[in-house]
Amino acid sequence: MKIGVVLLCRFSSSRLPGKIFKQIEGRPLIDYIVERILNVVSLGNLVIATSTDPSDDQIAAYCLQHGFEVYRGSLANVAERFMNAAQKKEWDYAVRINGDNLFVEMDTMRQMINLARTGEYDFLSNTHEKTFPQGMSVEVVKMDFYKKVYDLFSCAEDFEHVTYYLHRNPVGRFYFLKNTTVPGAGSLKFAIDEQKDFDLGQQIFSRFKGPHINYGMKAIIEIYNQLKNE
Repeated sequence: MKIGVVLLCRFSSSRLPGKIFKQIEGRPLIDYIVERILNVVSLGNLVIATSTDPSDDQIAAYCLQHGFEVYRGSLANVAERFMNAAQKKEWDYAVRINGDNLFVEMDTMRQMINLARTGEYDFLSNTHEKTFPQGMSVEVVKMDFYKKVYDLFSCAEDFEHVTYYLHRNPVGRFYFLKNTTVPGAGSLKFAIDEQKDFDLGQQIFSRFKGPHINYGMKAIIEIYNQLKNE
């Protein structure tokens, strides 16, 4: 069984343009996101899926420079871009990670990949019940299943948000993972959407006392609470 990760990212953003290359401690956000993913899967099981829009030439160049596989597809139809990137690799299952997820939840990704390997599920998500912070979402879909439901997509949100249809119509064999480790985590936001989110990310990184990959959800939330109470 072949399982890989599709990292969805683009340069354009209405609220924080170019955020994927904004620097924390002298390195772009995308560096940290990729490192966290590669702590879980091998390099050959990662594809960075960006668009064919000229604004994303910089992302493609970054991938070429660093030896990361890149797939370029539609800017607006993110679902198609995700699906085609995974199908090109002939993966049985694909993990969806968003390019604003600076703090990819590595343990959760491992857990969900292991569940997918059982072959018992078509769709796995830790976002449905909103018990994880925004920016730590992990979703896994069986590709032959996703290809079938893609033909049922009907609204703009279905194509923009990749799994929007599956949350509205929980068809197939689904598994919704709940966070029971850190109560109240679902109200927190670590996704990098605006400047204030980026500023928070910088503050959290400044408190790390070792490699960022040593810090998972619980430790990051502990740092967040320390910052909030200062």
